Amino acid sequence: MSPAHSSPGSPGSPDSSVARPPWWMSTPAAASAEDQMNSLCDVCRHVNFAWLMAHNLPGTDDQEEGKIRLGSLARVRDSTSCPFCRLVMATIFTNEPGPLPDYDQVACELHTIGNVKRDGAGHVDVWLVDSHGFSVTPSAWSCSIQLAQGDGLREELYLGRIVRRDWTDLSLVKRWLPLCEQHHARWPVREEELSGVGQDALPSTFRLVDVQRKCLVPAPPAARYVALSYLWGKAPVFKLLLENRSVLERPGSFADPAVDLPGTIKDAIFLVDAMGENYLWVDSLCIIQNDDSDKISQIPCMGAIYSSAVLTVVAVAGDNAGAGLPGIRSVKRTSFQHVENVQGLSLVNAMSGAWTVMGESVWSTRGWTYQERKLSKRMLMFTQHQAYWNCEHASFQEDKCLESSVFDESLFSWHRGDRNHRFLFQHRTNFETYAREVSQYTARNISYAADGLNAFAAISQVLAPRFRGPLWCGIPTTAWDAGLLWYPRGRLKRRLDPHTGENLFPSWSWAAWDGPVVYDDDNLCVTTDPRAQWKNTELAPAERAFPDHDSANAHIRSRSLGVKEWQLHTESVDHYYTCVYFTEVDNSNTWFSSPILPPPATEAQHDKDLYLAERPPSVLHFRAWSVKFSVNGHHNKSSAFHGGSCGDMDEDHQVCRLLVFDTHGRVAGTIHVSGDHKSLTGTYEFVALSRSTLTNDDDDLSFRSGTFQRPPQDDLADIYLGDSSKPPQPSQIDKGSSSYLQNWFDDRRFNSKKPWCQYNVLLVQPTRLPAVPSAVERLGIGKIHLDAFHQAGATLKDIVLV
Repeated sequence: MSPAHSSPGSPGSPDSSVARPPWWMSTPAAASAEDQMNSLCDVCRHVNFAWLMAHNLPGTDDQEEGKIRLGSLARVRDSTSCPFCRLVMATIFTNEPGPLPDYDQVACELHTIGNVKRDGAGHVDVWLVDSHGFSVTPSAWSCSIQLAQGDGLREELYLGRIVRRDWTDLSLVKRWLPLCEQHHARWPVREEELSGVGQDALPSTFRLVDVQRKCLVPAPPAARYVALSYLWGKAPVFKLLLENRSVLERPGSFADPAVDLPGTIKDAIFLVDAMGENYLWVDSLCIIQNDDSDKISQIPCMGAIYSSAVLTVVAVAGDNAGAGLPGIRSVKRTSFQHVENVQGLSLVNAMSGAWTVMGESVWSTRGWTYQERKLSKRMLMFTQHQAYWNCEHASFQEDKCLESSVFDESLFSWHRGDRNHRFLFQHRTNFETYAREVSQYTARNISYAADGLNAFAAISQVLAPRFRGPLWCGIPTTAWDAGLLWYPRGRLKRRLDPHTGENLFPSWSWAAWDGPVVYDDDNLCVTTDPRAQWKNTELAPAERAFPDHDSANAHIRSRSLGVKEWQLHTESVDHYYTCVYFTEVDNSNTWFSSPILPPPATEAQHDKDLYLAERPPSVLHFRAWSVKFSVNGHHNKSSAFHGGSCGDMDEDHQVCRLLVFDTHGRVAGTIHVSGDHKSLTGTYEFVALSRSTLTNDDDDLSFRSGTFQRPPQDDLADIYLGDSSKPPQPSQIDKGSSSYLQNWFDDRRFNSKKPWCQYNVLLVQPTRLPAVPSAVERLGIGKIHLDAFHQAGATLKDIVLV
């Protein structure tokens, strides 16, 4: 924030050298004797709050005219008899922000521009400013005071509302859904984005809770229903089982005290009934929890279940199914507003925004809720603060009038709904979207290790059509070589079966690991040239169509892609890098990371069957170059890697970038491992999956826009087998030091100008599986220079990776 241009005057008093501002009251009315304990202080009594709540301040935020100085925070705190100062303090501390700087050194100001205020919007922002005039108000705080009036009619838009702690205003909440359905239909919706996950993709055994008859029923054709998103938690949850199915199908069963439903589900049934809807979907009641065949038919259809719901009720508050929906039935909210009467106006502090509250919730950290948020077209969220609404085009909340009884495009465009939960397909390739989803999903927590893939099933269901093939173990089969190149972004822990101790998923899948991962997703597919020869026939990569030279906008045709024509494009993205993507000549809106033909109808159905019904293969068979190198605890401390620089050995490492040495002591490459392997030493096997350019942008000559030189397919004809140089002296490779390293390898020893100079490699180690004695598992991933790899005596080898 820019510092103020003028030095502070006395609190509240405008600069005497300029005309009195319109909000200034020179001779305010004196408080009566009986009202002395609830009268405005000497600063606030000069502010015309009726004018302030109806107008913007005349200047900008960094001009004296654009602020009202209230004095130091200590002065505001000590003005306990002033209703506005009390409200300011309550507004600042409404979210318990923690310790502040010295109260005497922080000034308090009022502004009207921070929240894009319009004249008549009825609110003012509270800023905390240090001695240099810089704002020190954390953005997470809800520091706004608003005029509380009205019932949401057009003439009172943006005014505040008083939120009651003990109950949600259901008459208000009931307006939001029809308002969206009536007015937002004029706006673009997500049909294309969510193609393939409509009602026709719902399971044949789809069940719903009939909230009026209070029982479980088969879903009627084209049923209109509400879905529930909540946390099971560690408390017992009443479930649909084979044994109680017939009982729960009897009318009135859910009203029977013997059926001990948790509070959140009881509240959801009450809410849906009160909203005039008939059906509710709840996972614990609509999927038979002890029937594997029912789970297999239902869980892969989560995308269709949530995207087909007319609304998703979200239990943001609490960490278990018994927490209830705050404001519904008997569950009171813990947060509350501070209300003051100032100059005859009812003023209240604005409560926190929806995404601030959600970001602080346990709900937003869970893996299952990620796909539920992504797929829901509308969300009604219940928190300890208030109820919030979010759809594609608007956000509503109890404490502010944002509804309009007349469709107003400018209104909805100004207060547009949150779109961060959307799938970002527009202006992104299919693989970039996939990489983003994996990165965000793996940053969340899964209570039951076996759910690592189940909780991603809805995301897979949406992504599969974009890749024109299924995802196996979370990786697109039509982008397999790039899909294996995920990197740890934090400490990883293997997911094990709690009963047997066995690995739940293959090591090559990110789903096998509990912890965040990331893809180097900038043009990853076009800078990945496959070298592994897959024996799993489903994974054999289709021949890609790339131009040989200077044909960035030419129509190209691939022998293996039949009659389909593809166009190659390059586009600058955020001035950050040049995105390379492909489009079909008859479909320019869908960006592909590489050309993929739609599968024949028979194969498409087979892919769907594999995805929905069969456990993915866990063993990969392929032939690839293999060689052994040593690692000895030396770290690549360059900051140009995922997760920043690698710290000192005694630090708590989340991700380690270990240097890989050849027999001459030269740094051949860098390998990334989870932080618990920071002291890894010994000789290990490295397997080359694919060949890669040095960078993924125009800095690399072999990747510069308009050329796109492809590497020769015979790597042996392209390597330098001579002595790269004499080995470095030991003093040049101090433990933990790599200041001379600007790349993955020592570019003093190996040629960084060589086109496609690196291999994408896996660091593997033998497993202890008696059934597959020759198998290896993934331990790390990185890059090794092509020359170094073959100078070390690489050989072609059959690999079994589990």
